Amino acid sequence: MDFYLKADKWNAKKCPKESKLAKPIRWRTVKDATVIKVTNAKYRKAEFDGYFLVVNGNSIKEGKLGKGKKKVFCLWFGHQIKTDFPELTIDIATTELIENYKGKVVIDLAEPKNK
Repeated sequence: MDFYLKADKWNAKKCPKESKLAKPIRWRTVKDATVIKVTNAKYRKAEFDGYFLVVNGNSIKEGKLGKGKKKVFCLWFGHQIKTDFPELTIDIATTELIENYKGKVVIDLAEPKNK
């Protein structure tokens, strides 16, 4: 959580509004955390899998057609978003909520740099 709150604020020159190419690029190890494990989650046109540290406990906002939304602690191109926290669109059937998790979580979504 501190990584998110201490990160630079949104910068329109460095943060695209959307990116189909964005993927998890940085992780952090956590313990005793509440996380969601997602498959084919979506955020700002990007689609990805991973474990994410959740904001505000274990409730998931359920929508139509088996989709849901959950706010997570995750940077977008290394920055906090303008308002609140990123809210992933998730498939309820394939999302797993895990309490007391110990392991790596995604902390940044961006376009991978070419090597």
